[in-house]
Amino acid sequence: MKKILTVALAVITLQFAATAQTERATDKAGKQKSTEMRKQKALENMADLNLTEAQKKQMETLKAATKEQAKSIKASSATQEEKKVKMQEVRKANKAKMKSILTTEQKNILKAKKTEAKKDGKKRGDKAGRMDGDTKAQMKEKVKNMSPEMKEKLRAIKNDQSLTQEQRKAAIKKLMIEKKGK
Repeated sequence: MKKILTVALAVITLQFAATAQTERATDKAGKQKSTEMRKQKALENMADLNLTEAQKKQMETLKAATKEQAKSIKASSATQEEKKVKMQEVRKANKAKMKSILTTEQKNILKAKKTEAKKDGKKRGDKAGRMDGDTKAQMKEKVKNMSPEMKEKLRAIKNDQSLTQEQRKAAIKKLMIEKKGK
């Protein structure tokens, strides 16, 4: 009997370990695909700018320098928050240097692409995590018409730091369903 239990436990343990490794590999593959898509989009944007060879070399040098700075920040013993702030500073400086390399015409092309991307984001609505103006107005009107006790319950849920974002959404949804039931 002990042998059967031991074998069963060993099989379960191995299966769990194999599943965990598969999930990690899948997660890494997803991140890698996302990174590749961003790189592809950046290359498309750069191709539309018709950079000169000198500009391309400057961009590559800047990219390499930024990559080195990022590596050194990640390897430093600073806290996560300090690393995050430093990385934001590096990105901001990188962006300014990139703009200094571009001509006025190229900057205008880039600006137009950015505006177009924002419009596309608004068209996607929920996928982009944004609400259009009508939806925002409807939400404001609903909140305006709520009773004071309902507003207080919502405020309490939003301010409860022990809840995750998903738990807050679920609690608010539950509260709204209860309100409709009354």
